[in-house]
Amino acid sequence: MTPSLLAAVIFTLAQPTQPAQPAVSTAASLAPASSFRASEVELPATPQGRCVAAWISMVRAGGPAECIAFETEFRAAKRLAESPIEARAARVPKLRTEFGAMTLAEVVSVAPTAIVTKIQSSTRGDMDVTFQFDADGKLDAIQIASMDPGAASEPLTAERRTAITDAAIAAVRSEYVFPEKGAAMASAVEKARDSGAYDGIIDERGLADRLTADFRAVTNDRHLRVGIAPAGDEAADHFGPDADEARRENWAFRSCEVAPGNIGVLRFDGFLADDEAKKVVDASFAFLARCDAIVFDVRANGGGSPELLDYIAGYLFEKPTLLNRMIDRNGNVIGEGVSDETVAGQRFSQDLPLFVVTSRKTFSCAEEFAYDLQSLKRATIVGETTGGGAHPVKPVRLDDRMIIRMPHLRANNPITNTNWEGDGVKPDVSVPAEQAIEKALELARATIAATKKS
Repeated sequence: MTPSLLAAVIFTLAQPTQPAQPAVSTAASLAPASSFRASEVELPATPQGRCVAAWISMVRAGGPAECIAFETEFRAAKRLAESPIEARAARVPKLRTEFGAMTLAEVVSVAPTAIVTKIQSSTRGDMDVTFQFDADGKLDAIQIASMDPGAASEPLTAERRTAITDAAIAAVRSEYVFPEKGAAMASAVEKARDSGAYDGIIDERGLADRLTADFRAVTNDRHLRVGIAPAGDEAADHFGPDADEARRENWAFRSCEVAPGNIGVLRFDGFLADDEAKKVVDASFAFLARCDAIVFDVRANGGGSPELLDYIAGYLFEKPTLLNRMIDRNGNVIGEGVSDETVAGQRFSQDLPLFVVTSRKTFSCAEEFAYDLQSLKRATIVGETTGGGAHPVKPVRLDDRMIIRMPHLRANNPITNTNWEGDGVKPDVSVPAEQAIEKALELARATIAATKKS
């Protein structure tokens, strides 16, 4: 498999970018120094470098006070407005549980827009961790991706590094969904290439992460990614799990239960285009058929295929309903998402109260699910603003080992005439993700009680 996104943690940096300074050992930058083994690894003595070191130290060993101190120092006001600082700090122990002991193994590349690192996790193995900064030097996102043994990075010659870079430049210029932004991305990377910014990158992973960061610095399009995908590898053209993995993961459906008050709660973490996934939908909805309200939990849902979204929507609308349009880079409508006319089970009543709980990790097709139901006033969205990715991707091959996942279409909602790209889906009721289920259940019970009184 190709690298899979494990987490996206948003922080920001309070200080503006400063001129490059001599590198310093991370061991001298962190407290306590023993929080991770990094005596031979250096980060730049810049605000960006200090932020990276502080984050690693805080996640590795920091307590509540250190977490809040990090949030206070490095996070921008707009992020603080999204969720209380205490709630953000409370997520850190969960990251610590997920990633275990972390060792900073390598600083792959350093630029004003990105610091790319390799970190060894005691639970996840080798991880690529990219710290992305905006034009003002503020930390926009931390993207953590696991390394799959089948997509191991190989060394690069100077000639191949240039060829891959040139192919990526040509691809975004000719294929990206917004031609003017594609041209701007191409120009930015051309400038970096000509200045020698990539000359020190010696392996595929380092180049992929640096190109990804530099492209995203122009568009902030989190769907765009350069990656390793050897020719002939199914993963090159298939972004989801293979059939056997999907079966073992129950096609991303995690739980289906009836909460007190006769409220159904269905959690699913992906949209897989598979007839077997539709059978799981059928079984889940049959189990929930007699509920007085339903809560859909997509807080950990990273997206997938609109085909399954349309099928699920078929249960939620009495007749085929236009949900979304897809528009290409030339402004042509090349497809429409419509709720399925036929489903295997019984449709839900049109007045059944629906709630969708979201988090910052909710992304792509899962965002469309929330956005469609919200715009059609079919569901109440509860939780956090979602990740902000509305551009479907296709693989564009750069050479026999590397591809770029290219956003080539944009979503267009028939009611709002726009989408959630960059901004995410804003919840109707904003609460930290950890509290979203309980809040949705509270709202559902109140709605049911009000319906019974009337």
